[in-house]
Amino acid sequence: MNPTQAPDTLPELMDRIYRYERYIFDLTRPLYLIGRDQMLNQIHILPNQKVLEIGVGTARNLLKLYKREIEAHYYGVDVSKMMLELAEKKVREKKAPIKLKLLTAPVDQYITPLGLNEGFDHIILSFCLTMIPDPVPVLQAALASLRPGGTLHIADYYDLAKLPPSLKKMVQKMTARYHVLYRPEVLAHLQQLPGKLSIHTVLFHVAYCAHYTNS
Repeated sequence: MNPTQAPDTLPELMDRIYRYERYIFDLTRPLYLIGRDQMLNQIHILPNQKVLEIGVGTARNLLKLYKREIEAHYYGVDVSKMMLELAEKKVREKKAPIKLKLLTAPVDQYITPLGLNEGFDHIILSFCLTMIPDPVPVLQAALASLRPGGTLHIADYYDLAKLPPSLKKMVQKMTARYHVLYRPEVLAHLQQLPGKLSIHTVLFHVAYCAHYTNS
């Protein structure tokens, strides 16, 4: 990038990263997004509940959940126009009633674009907070959008603390390509809240899954 050029906004960065990779995203990401399916398997959705994914990507996660519980209501938002176009195509192909919305407002202001004010029973953040320079406002907005008794589900990269140094360096180099950086402030914020929090790590601290339920 030219040093005099303004840095990419988050939507610009996501579109640049996934311009071509979006077409092979679902094929390749099981190698990278370790712990994602473990998190999904721990989400128990009931009929008529409302489920939101922030950073919906290709809608792969919501389509898996919809297959398990077709009577729930599913919503997805993303800042990447290119990824959302692919998500819309996949949702149409599956004839799934998943509502998708491009975020044109700041990423922590997604309720108004969806036209919803009553909150969600489940909110999913899958490997997106580590790509956001300041994730806490997004986390706070998600928490504020939970219904009483609702649950926030997070899968994301962790601190790599149990990896050998050579492997740790390799993983850091790989994730840096996608502007990923471990954000300890996310779990620190959740640990200060009064609700119920469970955390488990995946594969030598490469990733973690967290589930926070409103009190």
